[in-house]
Amino acid sequence: IGGTVRINGAAGQLNVQLTGPNQSYGFNGVLDLNGPGGGFAGTHLIGADVELAGTTTVSGNSIAQARVDISGSMEVAVNGTFRFLGGSAQNPNVIRATAAFSGSGDLVIGTGAQLNVEDGGIIDVDVDNRGRFESGLESSSPLIQPSDALGATLIDANYIQGNGAVFGFEIAGPPGGAHDVLHVTQTAQVDGELEVAAVAGSGFVPAVGDLYTVISAGTRQGVFDTLTTIGAGALEFDAEIIYGPGLVQLSITDVTLDGDFNGDFGLDCADVDALVAEIAAGGGDPAFDLTGDGVVDTADLDQWLDGSGTLNVGAPYLPGDANLDGTVDGLDFVVWNANKFSPTAAWCQADFN
Repeated sequence: IGGTVRINGAAGQLNVQLTGPNQSYGFNGVLDLNGPGGGFAGTHLIGADVELAGTTTVSGNSIAQARVDISGSMEVAVNGTFRFLGGSAQNPNVIRATAAFSGSGDLVIGTGAQLNVEDGGIIDVDVDNRGRFESGLESSSPLIQPSDALGATLIDANYIQGNGAVFGFEIAGPPGGAHDVLHVTQTAQVDGELEVAAVAGSGFVPAVGDLYTVISAGTRQGVFDTLTTIGAGALEFDAEIIYGPGLVQLSITDVTLDGDFNGDFGLDCADVDALVAEIAAGGGDPAFDLTGDGVVDTADLDQWLDGSGTLNVGAPYLPGDANLDGTVDGLDFVVWNANKFSPTAAWCQADFN
């Protein structure tokens, strides 16, 4: 839609129903959301995903029940609010790095909704989180690079998180490297839950004592009610929150890496080859009993392939993946061909059974 569209009051609606679940439509021109004031709001955008790539102005209180992807400009007038009610963890509302915000109003993440901000995103209006906010796209995003932050967001205003809301924080590298971070120039008022997740497919294992900056702000108020840590595959970890006048930081307190038999905090050929050798020898060393059933057998190998693959490449390692790169291809055949008929029981020498 390249022209000018105005949606008025509490009754005005644009309800677009597209036939495909992944289809969307977009505004490349001017979208004027003229909602009611006070305690009233207009549910203006309903139905299919909508991309706001042009100029959007918001006066009064406007609600998007549809999932929204913002890459253009948005002005939220004084006493105005733009509320996200759509989106999910699998398909969140997104603010792109190209988006530009102005005005004295608020962005509101409604209960049950999720908003993710692309790495480098800048939001120049207050953000009121009543649902779920992530400073970064999903971990499957191609934007994630080993040396870059997953999502560095600047809110050049205030960030307010209410009771029951969630702040999602992902780590895929050491402090100062590949992890989320939120910078707030004014006040960060926190409550609710801080959820910290390791990124599946990153292969990264944090160390005890690693200290991550989650939020930096001009002023911090409040504390999170709860902290939840989510591992990736064979990795599990615990942490504690450390608060400062303008900081929320996360300190890693414990790390468990199932299947790391040589204790080098990695899951690689040395570990799986040691496990395969133990199975082939008929040994029963409990250090290799990943399933806890008292027997060291192929069930333990399956568990190692599942947990290690999920951490390292984002999915269980497949039978035939001799070099543990996440695919079965000609490179694995070369390994098999070089070692065929040899008596060594080693996964990385292509003895898969």
